[in-house]
Amino acid sequence: MKSKIIFCLLIIIATLFLGNAMIWADGKWEIARDDDFVRNDGVEGELRDIFFVDENNGWAVGGSLILYTADGGATWEMQTVSAERSPELWSVYFRDAKFGVAAGSSPGRGFGGGTAIFTTEDGGKTWVRQTEFYDILFSVNSEFQSDFDSKNISEDLRQEFKNEGIALSDGATVVIDENTGRGMITDNRRRYSIRKGEDKLNICVDVRSRLTDIQMVDENIGYATGESKTVLKTTDGGKTWIAVMTGQRARAGETRKNLDGLYFVTPEIGWAVGSFGLVIYTADGGKNWEQQKTDTPNDLKAVHFVNDKEGWVVGMEGAILHTTNSGKTWAKQKSNTYDSLYSVVFVDESTGWACGDFGTVVQTTDGGKTWQPGNMEIRKAGKLSAISAFKQHLWAIGEWGLIIRYMPQ
Repeated sequence: MKSKIIFCLLIIIATLFLGNAMIWADGKWEIARDDDFVRNDGVEGELRDIFFVDENNGWAVGGSLILYTADGGATWEMQTVSAERSPELWSVYFRDAKFGVAAGSSPGRGFGGGTAIFTTEDGGKTWVRQTEFYDILFSVNSEFQSDFDSKNISEDLRQEFKNEGIALSDGATVVIDENTGRGMITDNRRRYSIRKGEDKLNICVDVRSRLTDIQMVDENIGYATGESKTVLKTTDGGKTWIAVMTGQRARAGETRKNLDGLYFVTPEIGWAVGSFGLVIYTADGGKNWEQQKTDTPNDLKAVHFVNDKEGWVVGMEGAILHTTNSGKTWAKQKSNTYDSLYSVVFVDESTGWACGDFGTVVQTTDGGKTWQPGNMEIRKAGKLSAISAFKQHLWAIGEWGLIIRYMPQ
């Protein structure tokens, strides 16, 4: 009797597994939005990211273009951003059908120039540019307010800068608003902003890195990654972004180290990936970061976790890494492709997809133990830079504005 029960359980498990695999095997890819050359509708631009909140509502971004669909990708309409200069958008994320964020870079050397984040609270009907991106160099007591009441900078304040390895010139000046506590220290071409805290003044530098990925973990807390190992964090729903990690920009002849992807499973626990096999991990909301060992020289482009233990990373030359212990150890998985992979998504612990160069799509139904070519028949896709999933539906971004979708049978 016991052996019959065990046998029946094995049959049920096998049926569920094979049933899930068949669902994906029976589907097919189709063109949801053709490329610029075929459409010839005047709405042109390379798309870089795509995100769906359900099987109907999704957004795609690239350049200054934001596209929205309410019917699963059958039709797309253009949304506009509020900005004096056209941004270069690289990433989009929606917490629900109303609130979303888009990130990238912005031209110009003005306040906030170089970094671009836009937010929407109405599903993209209106996008508002945010301008508060900064890194706190150090903080001083509010008693230093008197040092800012004139254009002259006191020796005590100069010493605070020296403690950070910064020597202000004799010609450095300061301007501050006594009511708001906001101000600016100008030293030749360098500028340091002053922002008032509860009982202190924060001396900051503006962040100007191009952002490559963004995620809102809840209604208040979100993170963004970018060039020069930059990680920004918001705690007010995207209005203000403070650097929790920044690196130095590469000089001529130096190798630039960037962060290209991130994924947070809670407001405190998350990972970011980037150049030369870099994976960093935080368990305290970005206050501290730990570099994890990957044993790969490949640039890593994207990361996805299904819980706080199990996740995958993909990157150049078909690299796929897998962990079951929060990244304490990362094991290589055989992707069966040498094409670079730029995006990865899982719908559960077993079923996932990755996409990349030359229209490459690989899929797994066993948690990555085996990766097989996806059922891709659209050869014109070219480079697939991003993929998004909701239940049994998938969408991917191709070259020249192409969007393809995977429809279950």
